[in-house]
Amino acid sequence: GASVIRIIGRIPPNQSITAVEKKAKDMPLWLHIDSPPTIFSDRNGINIDINRNDPDTIYFSQFMKYVRNNVTNQDLEKGFIVPIGLSPLNEVMTVDFNGTEPHMLVAGSTGSGKSVSLNSIVMSMMCLYDPNELQFVFIDPKQVEFSMFDGVKHTEKVLLDLNESADYLDVMIAEMEHRYSKFRDAFAKNLMEYNELLIQENRHDEIMPRMVIVFDEFADFMMQDKEFAQRIETAIKRLGQKGRAAGIHMIVCTQSPKAEIISTTIKNNLAARLCLRVTDGVASNVVMDTSGGENLAGKGDYLFKTNKEPARGKSPYLQPLALRALMQYFKK
Repeated sequence: GASVIRIIGRIPPNQSITAVEKKAKDMPLWLHIDSPPTIFSDRNGINIDINRNDPDTIYFSQFMKYVRNNVTNQDLEKGFIVPIGLSPLNEVMTVDFNGTEPHMLVAGSTGSGKSVSLNSIVMSMMCLYDPNELQFVFIDPKQVEFSMFDGVKHTEKVLLDLNESADYLDVMIAEMEHRYSKFRDAFAKNLMEYNELLIQENRHDEIMPRMVIVFDEFADFMMQDKEFAQRIETAIKRLGQKGRAAGIHMIVCTQSPKAEIISTTIKNNLAARLCLRVTDGVASNVVMDTSGGENLAGKGDYLFKTNKEPARGKSPYLQPLALRALMQYFKK
């Protein structure tokens, strides 16, 4: 793969994967590698991923060709497909926000490639869905990451102030309840059913887009006073529990995956977890309930967990020039 060499083997019936995992810290000495490998099992057997010293770069344009070849129009219509990256076997990795993982946690320390990975996820969604199908709300308290999205047709709002952002979460909760009211009146169960009814009745101008709320640095919210942090946590819980059917989704990002930042309540409402390299096993456990994130290679190398075991992958690299060109295209 782009970042790793994968060794696939079989475990004898009288052995367990735990016995192999216990040897992970010894393997750098045996194999002359810089860090312990990632070890996991699947239907193929036991997988041992060793970080490559010369990782390949997956460019965004190349990645989107993979996505276009693997994601059908029917997939896009029936689900809400979010491209993540490529597996070590060069398979496209996606999550369907219309399924059992409608919201995502993204975490990674400095040098992990978190910002580039997040930008590639956002831009790939813009490439797959038109502005009338998808709108973003960007929350950027550091005022450095998302200002560039202001003026893009897919952008409903860019919020730079903490209090204004908290107020807008209340607006999104009100929008969610408004949508549920509309669904009840039309005897529709969710946004997809409701929009299909509008299309059948030729009421195209009333179609509701999916909304994605993206938090750049979530720690800035949770490090405020207790009352403010509780307000944010309550809003995330409400949107997390009822947002999917209304077509309102969240991507929550942080460089500080600590228990006091990502509480159990917040984590339980963010079923999809994208873990880039983090500082230690404790941080990895906060993100995806297991260690391993501390052994990643950085620069977009990740573990992605849904309701299955974490899967290894690599995010595409979105060059600054390519990002600016896409911005200009989507602002037209």
